[in-house]
Amino acid sequence: MSAPPRSRMSPKIAPEFCRTPPMVSDRTTDPLSVPELTITSLVSAVDPIE
Repeated sequence: MSAPPRSRMSPKIAPEFCRTPPMVSDRTTDPLSVPELTITSLVSAVDPIE
């Protein structure tokens, strides 16, 4: 249940945060992007078939 919602937020937050300036992006993407990307990376590595 936690995988589907996180996967949807990842792609939506990535483009939105990318548009923000480097200063705000660095601080805002640090806590949000780090965990989101880590989860996606783990899922991708665990599910290489998909």
